[in-house]
Amino acid sequence: MPSSVSYAAQPILEIGGQPASEALMEDILQISVEESLHLPGMFTLVIKNDYFPGRTQDQTWRYEDLFSFGKPVKIGFISSTTQAQEFANGKQDYVLEGEITAIEAHFTSTSQAPIMIRGYDVSHRLHRGRYNRSFQNMTDSDIVKKIAGEVGILTGTIDVSGAPHDYVFQENQTNMQFLKERAARNGFELFVQDGKLNFRKPKIDDVLELKWLTNLHSFQVRISSAEQVSEVEVRGWDYSQKRSIVATKKAEQVLTETEYGRGSKTSTAFQGKPPTPKMIVVDQPVFSSTEAEKIAQALFDELGGEFVHADAKAEGNPQIRPGRVVKLENMGKYSGQYYVTETCHCFEERVYTTEFSVRG
Repeated sequence: MPSSVSYAAQPILEIGGQPASEALMEDILQISVEESLHLPGMFTLVIKNDYFPGRTQDQTWRYEDLFSFGKPVKIGFISSTTQAQEFANGKQDYVLEGEITAIEAHFTSTSQAPIMIRGYDVSHRLHRGRYNRSFQNMTDSDIVKKIAGEVGILTGTIDVSGAPHDYVFQENQTNMQFLKERAARNGFELFVQDGKLNFRKPKIDDVLELKWLTNLHSFQVRISSAEQVSEVEVRGWDYSQKRSIVATKKAEQVLTETEYGRGSKTSTAFQGKPPTPKMIVVDQPVFSSTEAEKIAQALFDELGGEFVHADAKAEGNPQIRPGRVVKLENMGKYSGQYYVTETCHCFEERVYTTEFSVRG
């Protein structure tokens, strides 16, 4: 195990490929970075900009020319929870690579006009424009690679999605809407991390252990049997063979695990009424049994993911990222593994904290 080294909490910032100056780092009032498996990552920089006529030590608007639309920004953090060996890799400390999309100034009555710089990771490009077009003889993975190339996004993990489709139509949709739809049919995640687009099955890469009242400040969790079912059935029709297509799945595959078990097990807890609650899907285009099975499993996994909702606040830690697992112990039946879906890294008044959420 690598030895832990304590650091004073501090942000790491690159603008236009260059490290931010010491003067700029001293004038930063707040940095927040929000990441999600479902939405573009977003960042906000709040920069001191005081105005006092006659005071030569205050250089108002000295950063005005530093920021422009589309300029790349990389943000990371160093904290007391960071391990030296991880930081030797050089990129493990960064939590977001984005582009500037908005520049604001707030003029106040106290001679202050802080500058706010906002932006998103490169997945915001997938939200621009709507398209009507077709893709022929391509797998969903091929479609993801093609669209990523069109908007200039590098690809990371692209899992194999299955056999090629004869024909897929993008009907007046943004690229993000269209690709999210393809991901959902496969039970995949579609998200950008470290500047690369990922199209993958949820998986456990590594596990980070957190302890309540040590490096985990607060944790709110809800276990709910609402919408849980015992099986999911997908029905379709094979027009070439003139026969029905039916696929049934009876267990979800989820990465969040607590001592409460899985949501499907609670679906019959109410005196067996109904005895076997089932979700039947007939409005999805299905062209083969294999495709029907994938859709049934994806829908079951989505419902199963709604069994556990949690929100937490921890010591600032750049290793807490969407798509990773945190392990909690000594918390009664709420002990277990939680699959992180959203995070917010916040640095304000020289204090660094990380908030994270667990959703389906």
